[in-house]
Amino acid sequence: MTLLATDCYIVHKIYNDYFHDISLPAGMLSLAWCTLYGISWQSDPHFKYQVEYDAYRKRLHNTIALATLVYCVKKICELYAV
Repeated sequence: MTLLATDCYIVHKIYNDYFHDISLPAGMLSLAWCTLYGISWQSDPHFKYQVEYDAYRKRLHNTIALATLVYCVKKICELYAV
């Protein structure tokens, strides 16, 4: 899911004229799935049995989800400002 968010950003930067209409919905979809994943894995009963706490992975997921949110808000503001 984080790959989808990264791909939306990269595709938008490279092919801005062609994929303008698809990058925002794909980014919003990615944000929704990352949020759902982040909420659901915390209530997983098997989470307690993990050997170590993976702070790096959690920080990475949160960073990419935040970057996706910022990007989507920026694009929404650009669409309504025109």
